[in-house]
Amino acid sequence: ATTTSGTPTTAAATAPWAQASLNDEDVPPLVGDVWAAADNHPSCALLFPADPSALGPGAVLHDRYFGGGWGLAWDLPSGPGRWEPGGEYCSDCGREAFGVAGAGVSPAELTDIATWPNHVVWSDGSQAGYGYSTAGYGYEGLSPSGEAGEPLLAYLVIDGQDCLYNVWSYLGEEHLLALLDQLRFVKGYGVSEGPSGLGLRPFPDGLLTGCAAETARDAAAF
Repeated sequence: ATTTSGTPTTAAATAPWAQASLNDEDVPPLVGDVWAAADNHPSCALLFPADPSALGPGAVLHDRYFGGGWGLAWDLPSGPGRWEPGGEYCSDCGREAFGVAGAGVSPAELTDIATWPNHVVWSDGSQAGYGYSTAGYGYEGLSPSGEAGEPLLAYLVIDGQDCLYNVWSYLGEEHLLALLDQLRFVKGYGVSEGPSGLGLRPFPDGLLTGCAAETARDAAAF
C-alpha cells in the first residue's frame, strides 16, 4: 500500500484483506455473534486482525456498539482510551484502545475520504473493473493534534463491500497502520468467492472528490 498526505496515490500492493481469509475457528465465537446480529451484515463482511495479540499483549476483546452495524474493540490493562462509546476520553483506562467496525453507512453516501489529512490506497487485484480500496485517517473529529485525547480514526472503504469500515487506535499512527495491515476477512462471515473469499465489484466513482467536514465527523456516529 501507499501512504500519502493530502492526495491519495494508487499502489500496486495487494490489500491485506485480499490475502487468504481466516477460518471460522480462528476467531472467538463472540465475533461471529456480533456480526450476525448487525442489521448490515449481509452487505458488510466481517474484518478481523490476523494476530490481535501482536497488536496489544493482554488485550481483551468485547463488542462495541455501532448503530445499524457491528463493532469490535480491545481493552488494554492501561493506557489511553475511552470510557464508553461516545463518552469521555481517558489517559490511562485502556478502554477501547483499538478496534474495527462496520458502520451502517454505505460508501455511496460518503464523498469525504479526501477530507482526512492522510490516505492509504491499495489495489485489490480485481480483474474486472480493477477495483481499489482506500482509507482516509486522522484524529477523530478532524482534530489537528489529538490533544484532547482523540484516537486516530480511519474511514476504510473496501471494493465490493457496501459499508463504511471504521478502524481506530489510541496507540499512535504506527499502531493504526499495523492494525489495518492485519485485517482479514473471515470465511463464512459475508465472503465466499475466490481464493480469499473476496468478491469484487467496481469501486464507487468520485469517492475521493467532494468533501464535507460535517460528514467526516458524523457519518459513522463514532
